[in-house]
Amino acid sequence: MTFVDKNNLIRLTLSRGVAPTTAAVLAELSRERGERPTLRYGSPSSVTIAGAPVVKVSYATLSAPNPVTGKRVRLLVDRYIFAHAGRVATLDLGTPAGVDNVDAYRMVAHSFNWL
Repeated sequence: MTFVDKNNLIRLTLSRGVAPTTAAVLAELSRERGERPTLRYGSPSSVTIAGAPVVKVSYATLSAPNPVTGKRVRLLVDRYIFAHAGRVATLDLGTPAGVDNVDAYRMVAHSFNWL
């Protein structure tokens, strides 16, 4: 499920699997970089959200071209990977460089829960 508005992005993907390690997240980003050469990422870290361990990593990439102008903008994305009972949720929260959505996106990430 993806929500996009003026290059702001909230994307949630669900899959089955085990809780990822930081090494597994690095391997996934490396694979994604093969598909999107503009992808640049930092080091994943383990954080705690609502008492549960979560892997977080920040990355930057270029947006898809604007359908009218063809221009692309630099997107900054925080990725959170949640795991619970054999399920994995990957939450990407992206915003154009220079736009401050930190508080709103932190609220989104910290409100995630498994139903």
